Amino acid sequence: MPRVTVRDLVAIAVFLGLVAIVAIFALMGNTAWALAALACLMAMVGVVSRIEFATRRGDLKSQRRDLQDVRRTVERIHRGAEQMKVSRAADVEQATQLVTSVAALHSEIRGMRVAQQLTSQTITATKSGVLESAHSMAELERRTAAIYDGIRARVRQPEVEYLDDLQGLYQLFSRFTPVAPLPSMAGSSLGAAGIYFVTDIIEQRQVDCVVHRGNRLTALWMAYALRLRGTGMLIVLEDDDDGVARTLALLTEHQLAGLADVRRVGTVTATPADSDAEVEGLPRGVDLLVLDRDANDMNGVDLYPDAALLRWMLRSDALLVVSDAERIDVGEVIRSWEEANSELKRVLSPRSDTAVLSWGMEATS
Repeated sequence: MPRVTVRDLVAIAVFLGLVAIVAIFALMGNTAWALAALACLMAMVGVVSRIEFATRRGDLKSQRRDLQDVRRTVERIHRGAEQMKVSRAADVEQATQLVTSVAALHSEIRGMRVAQQLTSQTITATKSGVLESAHSMAELERRTAAIYDGIRARVRQPEVEYLDDLQGLYQLFSRFTPVAPLPSMAGSSLGAAGIYFVTDIIEQRQVDCVVHRGNRLTALWMAYALRLRGTGMLIVLEDDDDGVARTLALLTEHQLAGLADVRRVGTVTATPADSDAEVEGLPRGVDLLVLDRDANDMNGVDLYPDAALLRWMLRSDALLVVSDAERIDVGEVIRSWEEANSELKRVLSPRSDTAVLSWGMEATS
């Protein structure tokens, strides 16, 4: 129900006053003055009616504009919902195609196993030839199984990892400001979430000796973290001279070469006889060791040292970060470390495919 305003009360009072005046003149027999007062009353009624009509018409126009705005907003929301529905349908179709490809790959793996059995039954060569062939087939099966496991894991949880990496990338650029173009993030199997986790360890823990082997993009972000912290040294291990040169060039481009010692090391799997000796440039007393396999590298486990050498390199309270921990070959390496060192425990992890281990911290779920 509309409210009565002060203006309405004044108009009513004026109307009643004029009606009273007309009545008084009529009772007094003064017809001319009564007609004049009546004419004023009629004129005022017309003016007030016109003002009220104009006011109501303005309100109606305003309400009509508001209604049109609401309609346009609803139409935009509806169009956005339709676009999201189309995009979701495309994502579902893509996921279905990927699952079909995985099933085909699994079928090929079963076929390869059958071929291996038939080959084993028909081999008439020497014992060394039979063992070599079996080893090759097992290696091929292991690699294809690792590929299959990786694809299956990415099909199951693509959205969670994508959101984690988006958050990690935002946090990296919020904390650090690169001064030159960055390599592709797709090369790091740690992902943006894992890289941010490593940089946070560098800033929060007392790590003076940080060692990295693997994708050089991770090493670059670690160098930025050390520069922000103000202390510590990064040691980057490369397999060949070309890797050393490329890593140095990247660090120099980002004005970080003074914070890193880039070394060329070979495939080392054994500890030295003398506990104080150096092994092909490998450091001792390491506080943080990051083994970040390049995402495009599908080779063996040459990146990882054996359990004894690992214990020789790391301090008692050091942290060990390993990417691609869900791969079969990497998982076997980690299990061999845990079997050789019962006190080595998984302590925490930024994502399901990254393992973080330590001798000096209690295990967490």
